[in-house]
Amino acid sequence: MEKNKRLMKAVYILLCISSFSLLLSLVADSSAFDSDYEGGIFGKISAYAVGTLFWGCMIAGYVVFCVINAHRKKESDGENIKKRLGLISFFSNKYAQIFDIAMAASFVLILICGLVLKMDNGVLVLFISMFIFSFHMHCILNGVNYAYINSADDGGNKDSGSDENRKKSEDKNSKEKNSKNKNSKEKKIEKESGSHGSKN
Repeated sequence: MEKNKRLMKAVYILLCISSFSLLLSLVADSSAFDSDYEGGIFGKISAYAVGTLFWGCMIAGYVVFCVINAHRKKESDGENIKKRLGLISFFSNKYAQIFDIAMAASFVLILICGLVLKMDNGVLVLFISMFIFSFHMHCILNGVNYAYINSADDGGNKDSGSDENRKKSEDKNSKEKNSKNKNSKEKKIEKESGSHGSKN
């Protein structure tokens, strides 16, 4: 399960890089590079970098996610977690709630900035990057694989809690047993001392 957690963190990082790589498009569109180099070589490099990072990291992220899904199917031994598709699920947990709200907010901001205020590309590209990343996270955090990893953690916590309860119960029983033994010894001593007194 720890391996799946590490892989899931890798998915988050790859999808974050993919989403926010769009900000490099602002460098690709910069006229400062065109004025210094014929054909805008740095602009062209930035444009290729955007495409490579965006698609490359997204594909790599979902390949790793498929590996996690395969691990879940193998480890669960056919046991299915009743869960709707992450794409059409909302507010499944506290982290999903954050990204569901962020997804809706960034989408609204894109519409306002792009269609109503007609702001510059920099702000618009930032909100588009936020929307793409929050959409990825919405699908993952509301999905079955994230639920499976969390359910395993909850099970571990329950086991640890039951172990603690069992230990407390054993300690209590041990104390009661020691107390009974002590009382029986005291009664025995009192009985013996009483019998000696009667003989005298």
